[in-house]
Amino acid sequence: MDEQRLKAMLAEYAVLCSTFDKHLTVGYSVIPAALTAVGGFVILAQPGAYNGLAAAAIILVVVAWMGVSHGLLSMYGLRLVEIEVELDGSLPGLPPQRAAFFTRAIGRGFPILLPYLSAFFLVGSAAMFLALSEWWQTMTKLAWLPAFKVLGVLAPVLATVLVLGNIYWVERKTQRRMSRILARDSTSSA
Repeated sequence: MDEQRLKAMLAEYAVLCSTFDKHLTVGYSVIPAALTAVGGFVILAQPGAYNGLAAAAIILVVVAWMGVSHGLLSMYGLRLVEIEVELDGSLPGLPPQRAAFFTRAIGRGFPILLPYLSAFFLVGSAAMFLALSEWWQTMTKLAWLPAFKVLGVLAPVLATVLVLGNIYWVERKTQRRMSRILARDSTSSA
């Protein structure tokens, strides 16, 4: 690899590492879960006809935020893996060995996220249940037709499920692309 290309890739790697770190620390910190819990409790504690719907909307927004963070992390992480694969053995003055932090991290996923996301899912599901129970009672007091009440509860649930499905789809797509990158690397090094 020529020196100009090597410098460009190392510069891109440094920028992407910094961006990756920023999105990881902000998007997957305790802040989204805390804001969801506090915001939901504040909304439900105040008297108001639309509190349940508002709390369900907050949950949807936080799940969507996590989805965007996950998508960005996957995109940056895969590019970092591509750079690591291309830099393999190209760093001058060093023995040929893989710069592989992101290759290993993206390849095995982030095991620490599973307990966090599981806890978030349980707390989020409980909060969604409480919020939509409150919303159901409001719709009953407002004498909504049963079909509209069911639709009023299903709409926030389906929107949240769609966002969660998108997160799952991005994760599957990331794992497939990661496998292709590593397969391409193993065939080129053989």
